[in-house]
Amino acid sequence: GMVVDAGKSWVEVYEGEVDIALLNKDGHAWKSRQLTASGPVRIDAAKGLIVDETPQIAMPRFPDFSLEGLDVPKAYVEAVLKKKPAHYWRFEEAQDGRSEDSAGDAISVLEGGARIHGGCLYLPPGLANRPRDQQNHGFVSIDKPSQSLAKGELSMEAWVKPAFFQRRSLIDIRHRNPESSLRSSLYSLVLVPSQQQRVYPRETFRFATHLWPYGESGELGVFSADRYVPNSWQHVVAVRHREKIEIYLNGRSVQSVPAPSVTANSQPTMILIGHSPRPRRQAGNRGFFKGLIDEVAIYPFAMPAEQVVEHYQLMQER
Repeated sequence: GMVVDAGKSWVEVYEGEVDIALLNKDGHAWKSRQLTASGPVRIDAAKGLIVDETPQIAMPRFPDFSLEGLDVPKAYVEAVLKKKPAHYWRFEEAQDGRSEDSAGDAISVLEGGARIHGGCLYLPPGLANRPRDQQNHGFVSIDKPSQSLAKGELSMEAWVKPAFFQRRSLIDIRHRNPESSLRSSLYSLVLVPSQQQRVYPRETFRFATHLWPYGESGELGVFSADRYVPNSWQHVVAVRHREKIEIYLNGRSVQSVPAPSVTANSQPTMILIGHSPRPRRQAGNRGFFKGLIDEVAIYPFAMPAEQVVEHYQLMQER
């Protein structure tokens, strides 16, 4: 964190290490100091000083992530079930590491550090500087969902509360080959990070349909026009129409693009919530979502806009 006021600067490290330096006229460091999490320092370039001092203005800090769950009205649950989703995970409780499917018979298995907290799925931050198998990352796997998910129109709906800006997968529907370990993504709903990028908007949701079933490599994607807000609940819906894909954020359709006509071939599938397997060179923390997820519904049809708006508005009336 840093404060600049009336020509004076203060710096404080909350986590990690930072090197600070005063520069000479050639732009080289002539006085420096390594800071750790031990309190603020004042940097006085005019006097050539780096001294321990707390500013009168409060140092900026990120708010702690709130574990407050989503207060879901009964009318919302009734509206979702009335539309007959293929699957609906409310994450109200877990027994033996499993959470019930309120609309179908596909049981969600809580993996790693995933747990139910306040009637929501909580995927906590991993533990840094630990071996990969001890980092406490969590996700949910559904190994045998409805076969209809990969041969027709489809909608994915969820309420999410990201802990911070991140590049993580929320829902990933994958082809499951029972004769091998091959699992190729069919549809994915992901968070786009805050880094500057040339071709992707920043801090948005992205819905992608993968092109390998249609004889091509790569994927088609649509992005939410509005940015997502960390530490806040947001409603996101991804829709696969017969010849286009579309994404909604907080009840508003924000983008759609043409897509190949859906294949008539049934694909055995599996679903991952909060995780998407990555190549070995990208393995580690990057694939695991951090935050809360609730009210995940998968529909074997393209949700009409009025249904998306209805669900969003019902949650606002709680």
